Amino acid sequence: MRIDRAIFIESTLSNIEMKKYLTDFDLILPSIRRGHLLNLYFSYPTIKEVVIVDGVFDQQPSITHKEILWLLSRGIKVVGIGSMGALRAFELRKVGMLGFGWVYEQFLNHYVDGDDEVAVSYDPRDPSNSKTLAIINFRKTALEHNELQSYLSIIKNIHFKQRTWETLSTYLRSDILDKFRKLYVDIKKEDVLNYFRNEIEPKFSPNIKFIPNIYFNSAQQMYSYKSVLKFIRDRLEQINAAECLTNLSCKGDYLNICKFLAISPDYIGRIASVLDKYSGVIPNKDKIKPFIMKFKVELNLDSIQAIHDYFNKIEIPMSQVKKIFENLTKLFDYFLCTLN
Repeated sequence: MRIDRAIFIESTLSNIEMKKYLTDFDLILPSIRRGHLLNLYFSYPTIKEVVIVDGVFDQQPSITHKEILWLLSRGIKVVGIGSMGALRAFELRKVGMLGFGWVYEQFLNHYVDGDDEVAVSYDPRDPSNSKTLAIINFRKTALEHNELQSYLSIIKNIHFKQRTWETLSTYLRSDILDKFRKLYVDIKKEDVLNYFRNEIEPKFSPNIKFIPNIYFNSAQQMYSYKSVLKFIRDRLEQINAAECLTNLSCKGDYLNICKFLAISPDYIGRIASVLDKYSGVIPNKDKIKPFIMKFKVELNLDSIQAIHDYFNKIEIPMSQVKKIFENLTKLFDYFLCTLN
């Protein structure tokens, strides 16, 4: 299935409202969260653009800078608008992410900061009609109607999950509340509509190299390969000789990987060229464990004794096994993230 553009939007605009701006090659997705971009890329490797509007941040892991940077490094345009997208676009404006709209400009000009400005709570069954009220919308309203400026601090002090018209009625005089309701500007929504109505095409020229990302759950992708060992061997074979490192500080570690993969020691320069990018990065146990299980299956190591026998056979001390699996995890991550 061909998908050229993915749009993460849930509460800012309904799918029905978005429909008129979509092509057959657009994909609407709910609020973005950590891990979504990697899964998106490997599901639709021909994707050209990602538009981020809404994103989670409270009780679920939010989208990280490194995930966006990684996608940019793949040559994919990433645009942020209206909500979480505008905030991330501001934070990553110097490294290739694009921002658009009034909300983005408020972050850009340092008039506002923090995700609380755009945060809302909503019922996932009906996001656009059940959402609470974002403080950034009140800022826009008060900017256009100066007599309302003095009430912003009152509204901001109400937690975003409770910021509804009903709650505001207990904090504001009825005439002020009526005025806010009458004049209320949903600028988050307007920014999104303006972007898609006008078919904005910002300039895009990212210059970002590979960035190791310890948050990517590459184990999810591992099971799509019949042999992870073969995948790593094949990718090592493709490394250009010019990229190989010759000044090796961990030669013993690299030789152990060669033994484990049953490849020539001549590959240590290629291995070093990858692992050097991960200097200081140590995968956690939860990330390494699935790889150990996968390798055990591939090599038919169904018992502790079988594991000991295998490593004795290839002349690798058991004390080095943990380091080998750490490095193999890094190699797989790198090759997975740099597939052409």
